[in-house]
Amino acid sequence: MIRGAVVFIEFRDVDGETCRGIGDVEVALLAPEHEPQAKRLNLDSPSENIALWNRAVRMYEVKFQIDPPLKNSSSTAARANLKWTCGKRPAVTDSVRLDALPAQ
Repeated sequence: MIRGAVVFIEFRDVDGETCRGIGDVEVALLAPEHEPQAKRLNLDSPSENIALWNRAVRMYEVKFQIDPPLKNSSSTAARANLKWTCGKRPAVTDSVRLDALPAQ
């Protein structure tokens, strides 16, 4: 059973190196037969930026609970939709498939 999901968000600088980000990020989790869940991150807030930053993998970590749990099968997949805005720049959007990891 899949009880939650973790979405890692990576920013890269002009040299392709992983770095911290700024601006607002909206993360939406879309799981089969579940209501969508969304979280808004304010990376301009120093306390929120630090709280979400995972130093080990150098990415932002966003956790979601899935209730009721999803059944772990090859056909089960959730999606995460991302939208990043920073100042007056056009918003950047992306969508990724979240595959279940095998139970251990």
